[in-house]
Amino acid sequence: MSDFSRAHALPSNIPTQTFGGYVVEERFDGRPGTELQGLSVTVYDEHRGLWRQTWVDDTANYFALEGGPVDGGELHLLCRTHNAAGREAVYRMRFFDLARDSLTWAWERSLDAEQTFEELWRIDYTRARTPATTAVSDSRVLPYTAI
Repeated sequence: MSDFSRAHALPSNIPTQTFGGYVVEERFDGRPGTELQGLSVTVYDEHRGLWRQTWVDDTANYFALEGGPVDGGELHLLCRTHNAAGREAVYRMRFFDLARDSLTWAWERSLDAEQTFEELWRIDYTRARTPATTAVSDSRVLPYTAI
């Protein structure tokens, strides 16, 4: 399938379910606003009752995250295993303001053993509404565009 969101020159995140629906693969492209391209692979760990995600990107970042829903209707994935500078840092992905066609994502860092988190990056996502993406009938393909 083609990535039609490039035609509109907006950052994009294209998640798809693979391997019988057990794996969510996401391809992120921050261009033109952010020169970052990355890939994540996410699975639900039924034995531990949490989500596990691996992220890699074109700047050689590696992050291993895990987590799940928390009070207040948010989803948090924590990262204690990474190759970023400052090995003591703990990173967190927050998914919030979750709606059918939109969500807010934040990338945060803690330098005090998870007592507090500082927001480093925020993206407001909306589901892409282009003729190319709305024509896709497979509900497992969920193209989002950062706004």
